[in-house]
Amino acid sequence: MRQAFFNRLKGELSVQQLTAYAALLVVVLLVAYPMVYLIEVALRVSAPNEPARYGLDNFSLVFSPRNIDTILNTIQLAVISTAIAIPCGFLAAWIIYRTDIPGKRFFERLFVLPYYVTPLVPALAWLALAAPQSGLINQIAARLGHDGPLVNISSLTGIAIVMAFTGGAVAFAIMGAAMQLLNPALEECSQVFGASKRQTLWRVTIPLMRPALLSATIFVFAEGLGAFAEPLILGATDNIQTISTRIYILAGSYPPAYGEAAALGISLLFIVVPLMFVYFRLLKNRDFATVTGKAYRMAAIETGRSRAGLFTLVLVYGFVAVILPVLMLVINSFQRLSTIYFSTKVWTLSNYVQVFNSADHWNSIVNSLILGVTTATTGLLLMGFVVWVIYRSPLPPRVGRFIEYVVMVPVAIPRLVFAFGLLWAWLQFPGKMYGTLWLLWLAYLTVFLPLGVRTIASVVFQLDKSLEEAAKVTGASRFYHLRTITVPLLKPGLIAAWILLFIVSVRELGSSILLIGPNSKVISPSIVEAYQVIGREQAATLAVIQLAVLLLALMVMLRFTRRETF
Repeated sequence: MRQAFFNRLKGELSVQQLTAYAALLVVVLLVAYPMVYLIEVALRVSAPNEPARYGLDNFSLVFSPRNIDTILNTIQLAVISTAIAIPCGFLAAWIIYRTDIPGKRFFERLFVLPYYVTPLVPALAWLALAAPQSGLINQIAARLGHDGPLVNISSLTGIAIVMAFTGGAVAFAIMGAAMQLLNPALEECSQVFGASKRQTLWRVTIPLMRPALLSATIFVFAEGLGAFAEPLILGATDNIQTISTRIYILAGSYPPAYGEAAALGISLLFIVVPLMFVYFRLLKNRDFATVTGKAYRMAAIETGRSRAGLFTLVLVYGFVAVILPVLMLVINSFQRLSTIYFSTKVWTLSNYVQVFNSADHWNSIVNSLILGVTTATTGLLLMGFVVWVIYRSPLPPRVGRFIEYVVMVPVAIPRLVFAFGLLWAWLQFPGKMYGTLWLLWLAYLTVFLPLGVRTIASVVFQLDKSLEEAAKVTGASRFYHLRTITVPLLKPGLIAAWILLFIVSVRELGSSILLIGPNSKVISPSIVEAYQVIGREQAATLAVIQLAVLLLALMVMLRFTRRETF
């Protein structure tokens, strides 16, 4: 009987190992397949209808004056936006999680909101607010006698500031989560020995936060290098291009300059990949620590007379970074023309009527919802299985670590660059994948692998292995204890992960704009198209509809989790 038991166990392990290696194969194919074609296109110097010839000619184009300016613009935007986002995110996190200001729960959710909405929302809103000629602020300044634009959101600095609002939300989420886990004993000791609150902040809190600060800085900087929506919308007036917008232009030109576009994308990887490698090294062994429990409770720092000033500071920041852009976007969607003259002739519902009467716009909304549901459902299954393979399967630890590194590769690849590789890969693939929702679904599954795996893993880590081991000892099969123990315990977290995947799928732009076809339009690229072809007001209307869907999904997510899963 004992021998039969061991034979059965051996067979079970073999099946588990087989399925684990199958998961590894699927993940590698999802990530590596488009990247191989991206490199192939960058090295190909022959025309598409000629026999393949390879060389470095396309990389020489990267160093042309136009592309050098593009690269410098990209780096400048990333540097400026990071320099603004990190201090703002840190200060906001410290005020909300460390001090005794009122309304902490409201500000916590408000400040992280820009991460959950597409960057098109702040880009369109600030274009309506501060465009050089037609922006509301500049129209008011002109009425008051100011000569020329008072602010220019289409400048390099203006674009960087708008990018910093999204980057600040990411920095706030990373540093806020880490700040909540800092042991307060060191800060309390500092004050016991006579240090002031300001000295404690500079000498204790900031040094303790150094890993999170560095991690947030690298992540925000990498996101800034791959930014697409803000430069595309705001940079058009002054013809400011970044690597992402340049790739978009080259891929859409006639004839398409695929080789130059691919070479530009790979040149960006030479900057992003080393940064993300450092990022992962900094977060090694603390990837999911922000969602674990803690045995102490942080006492709020009494700010005394500074309390009103700190509250005003976060209130002003929340208004400028979140409330004002959303309010302006909603106002713009009800206007015939963006203007300071709020007469009855200006207001209209025709923008919403036109959107819902337009088959293209209606289809883009429906397609986005379909992709959101299918990506979230299949992604939850695939990413949940990958998490099990990495952290619960009988594979050797080095194999699990390799899978984890492969899963995290899309973080280091700007989504537009990845989409370009996917575009070329499926153009060569026999069949009719290009221009279908299937291709967008594959792209979403791949680019959201890191987010899904991290989110689900953070939930799985809360479940002690002893529960599964106890079920095995009592003779329960793997599927039985999975169905009766594991899934019920993880249900709230898994629902939150599903809704988070739904949100990011509906808001996605970078990996969509090169892959859509006439019958596979989705809402974010449709907003860009509406802005470029029809006008700002109808683009604002589509953005408001998208924002309403995302906010509804976010409210449901917050119903199942006490804090954001990112």
